[in-house]
Amino acid sequence: MESHDTAAPQPESHSRTVRHRRLFVGGAVVLALIVVVFWTAGRGRQLVQRVQYARTAATFSGDSQKLKQTVIVPTLDSPCPPGKNVIWCSSFQLAWNELRDNVIGEPLQVIGAEEIATRLNAA
Repeated sequence: MESHDTAAPQPESHSRTVRHRRLFVGGAVVLALIVVVFWTAGRGRQLVQRVQYARTAATFSGDSQKLKQTVIVPTLDSPCPPGKNVIWCSSFQLAWNELRDNVIGEPLQVIGAEEIATRLNAA
């Protein structure tokens, strides 16, 4: 009598399971590669910084009229009054530059605010 040591055919569900497992592993590898690429491109660090920033408590939240010890200045080289906090309004400089360069076409002169106009024109 001859013995037949041939393997019995695998059921189709088994081959389907193997195929699904391979797809899952392949998808996990692709996802891991995407994460590595984003992290090395700096996106990961940006996300971490955003999360850290979102967790910090606000130093002030309220009506700006309550900021009695704070002055807003148009240029970085504006003098700081003694005993005051200073906030530089960078958007004012941008608006000034737009007006000077694209509307008027020359340095602006403002009567009564010559010192500030000189600073803004020079910045």
